[in-house]
Amino acid sequence: MLEVNNRYQKGLQVARTNLDESDLAITEMQDQYIDPITKRPILDPVKNTVCGHIYEKEAIMDMIRNKKRTKCPVVGCGNRGPILIDHLMSDDELKFRMTLTQHSTMIQERSIMDLDNSIE
Repeated sequence: MLEVNNRYQKGLQVARTNLDESDLAITEMQDQYIDPITKRPILDPVKNTVCGHIYEKEAIMDMIRNKKRTKCPVVGCGNRGPILIDHLMSDDELKFRMTLTQHSTMIQERSIMDLDNSIE
């Protein structure tokens, strides 16, 4: 039991060192941003400048092309007017946060693999 505890402590130390050496600190994160249309993770986010809701670009563009008076698909949205292509803008801030989340996940996964390897 003492040997297991020593390996566990060593693994924690390695994980702390890896996290201390990273150039990035995540204080808040959301694992995935879900498109209200497809219910899938958003990969290319666009923001509706009228109501502020975010969609997957391809999904909302398809809706606008297929239906002339497309309304915001978010339940309870106060925007009663149709969504126009001019209302949509690329959400670069969300793209940046998604990149940070992905980078943080990769760091955590690497730390866990290092911890597993040090225990074996």
